[in-house]
Amino acid sequence: MSTDEESLAAQLKALELENVALRARERVNQEVAESASRRLVFLSEASALLAQSLDYETTLSTVAKLAIPFLGDSCVLHLIDPDGTIRYVEQVHVVPTKAEMVRQLRRRYPLTWETDHPMVDVLRSGRPYLNNTAVPRIRKHVAHDSEASAIIDFLGFHSVLIVPLKVRGIVRGALSLIISESERQYDEQDLLFAEEIANRAAQAIENARIYGEAQEAIRRKDELLDELRQTQQQLLHSQRLESLGRLAAGVAHDFNNLLTVIGGYADLVTLDTNLSEVQLAGLEQIVQAVERAGALTRQLLALSRKQPSAPRLIDAGQVVWGLQKLLQQLLGETISLTIHCADALWTIYADPQQLEQVLINLAANARDAMPEGGSLTIRAENIQLERSSIDTWVHIPPGDYFCLSVQDTGHGIPTNIQPKIFEPFFTTKEQGKGIGLGLAICYGIVQQHNGYLTLESTVGVGTTFLIYLPRVEGEPELMSRSDNTLRTTAHNQIILVVEDEPAVRNLVAHILGEQGYTVLFAEHGLAALEILAANQSSPPDLIISDVKMPYMSGPQLVQQLQARGQLPKVLFISGYTDNQLSAEDLRSLGGALIYKPFVPHRLLQAVQQLLRS
Repeated sequence: MSTDEESLAAQLKALELENVALRARERVNQEVAESASRRLVFLSEASALLAQSLDYETTLSTVAKLAIPFLGDSCVLHLIDPDGTIRYVEQVHVVPTKAEMVRQLRRRYPLTWETDHPMVDVLRSGRPYLNNTAVPRIRKHVAHDSEASAIIDFLGFHSVLIVPLKVRGIVRGALSLIISESERQYDEQDLLFAEEIANRAAQAIENARIYGEAQEAIRRKDELLDELRQTQQQLLHSQRLESLGRLAAGVAHDFNNLLTVIGGYADLVTLDTNLSEVQLAGLEQIVQAVERAGALTRQLLALSRKQPSAPRLIDAGQVVWGLQKLLQQLLGETISLTIHCADALWTIYADPQQLEQVLINLAANARDAMPEGGSLTIRAENIQLERSSIDTWVHIPPGDYFCLSVQDTGHGIPTNIQPKIFEPFFTTKEQGKGIGLGLAICYGIVQQHNGYLTLESTVGVGTTFLIYLPRVEGEPELMSRSDNTLRTTAHNQIILVVEDEPAVRNLVAHILGEQGYTVLFAEHGLAALEILAANQSSPPDLIISDVKMPYMSGPQLVQQLQARGQLPKVLFISGYTDNQLSAEDLRSLGGALIYKPFVPHRLLQAVQQLLRS
């Protein structure tokens, strides 16, 4: 071959090699371009996928699944909680059984800031981590556990890439990408791509977090609005009761005075031995009518929480058991009665007679709700409320309560009328079968005892009324019956009667005068002070005083006398005290109290008890 031919062959060979190199570079460039295109498409699809949901948990799951299997065989997501702890969130693996193995490993050995682990390094520094020989270090913090070490070896972490999740430069968590099912290893291009994914994932997680907080704020706002509406309903309900109560109290005050006069004189006339049987029967009818009318005024006063009350420390369980026979008679033969009283019931401060009235009213209401028969269950127990209880009618603050529940198997109360059930004169009964005062009276009595009354009811199932009365310290007083024996020996004793109603004042004076007492009169407290000043040489042995009077009330009169160093014996008479004379006030004033309307022997009995004390 000539020199020219050799030169030409060399040139052709060189051109052929150059073409091969060009084709190789072209293939590489094409592969790079295709890879870049695939990654751009992936990032676009990933952004769209992350934007599909603002639910926080859904977003976290989506983030963990994004790069698998595109960028690895496994992905582990950790977040930094608001309190600073590292929280394992999600694990995704192309082999489901291996994913569960990693979850068990993470649950057994959760990461902390003290753990020697590349994930902790990334969370602390905010810098990515790429290592193709990471297994020894990953095994290090579980080296003492042969089973855990075997799991890591089985998973075969050939290459590890960890990128931080940053929001406005603050590290919120990290994504750990792992290659275990092939011999491929991560490179710098993978790192850059993973950081792009992490940027989008971090922003999506932050958006979901903010959205979740906003939803929680809206939910809490709705809850507060519901609580506010319930409070407003309670306020309106209380205002209606208070308005009716004020009206009832005004009527009851005057009515009690009239009943006291009618019943008192009728009872005195019955002592006349010259009366015929017909006349005596008529008078007894008058006295009985006065007693029934007195019961009606007590019901009216209960609506306004002004019912005369004689509270004391009691064991409510004794009250419940004491009513068992009466309640069974009230319910009839078709309704069974069951009573459960817990041991060691807490002491409460209550009027036992009023508590009995509440139970009787609720039992009567239950009876009417079970015309074809059923069962009534009464439970008495101690209740500790750890947090406030709010329902449609009442807000019950946390604390220790004696709880009394009355549960029937009647027809139930429809939801739409439950808010009205405690309103006076509201009734669903037929005309002539109820006037709608029973539950309203229960509500008033419970409130008067600083308690709470609510209900739970389902139509066709039954109704449960719940009474919460606050626990008090101290031992309950023994239940005893009053002594009805009448002793009327005057011994020239002087009694000052202070009463603004002339008819009641004259009646009391007549009753006392018939028994030989010397009686002085005063129409109010100021007039009584003038009489006492004029009779200092012979002060009265006893003062009988109304509570509510113009110019000066009965308690104010006694306080004035005590301030002057005088300690009179005093008997208060009142239809209701209107908070002017509490049980504590009565003890401090050293007096006693009887309620209008009263009969003569009850007045004389109270007078004798005080004069003998």
